[in-house]
Amino acid sequence: DLRVYTIWRAEVAHFKAQHLPYRKTGTEWEILGELAQRLHHKEEAKDAFQRALDAKFSAKAWLKLLEFYADEGDVQRALNAAIRLNVYQHRWYMEAAYPTAVAHQLFKLIRRDGLAKISYSLVSVRPHPPLVPSPAPAR
Repeated sequence: DLRVYTIWRAEVAHFKAQHLPYRKTGTEWEILGELAQRLHHKEEAKDAFQRALDAKFSAKAWLKLLEFYADEGDVQRALNAAIRLNVYQHRWYMEAAYPTAVAHQLFKLIRRDGLAKISYSLVSVRPHPPLVPSPAPAR
């Protein structure tokens, strides 16, 4: 793990020095994020998971980011991640096993900040545009 991590960070530094974009697939970013997380490099892990989401929708990346945001107490970002994950899980799995991983992170936020703050923050969240483009208007 350490060898792969060191090579990755050296590549990033090289591309940054050359002012070139560093590109990977969404799956590669997920793998690098998990690697950084295992080695306790939280900022690099968060960055890798965010880049995975830039490349594709990934429930795994959203769940990892939700965990980071809940640990940091970032209520708005945590709720955004929780909403996206719940919509995805409801759409594809109708997950009925509670508490889910999402619920576990929300409980962590509620223990830290209180139910009222989380509830009011959730009410104030403006949903993002749909992930699926809307159909073209009929002619």
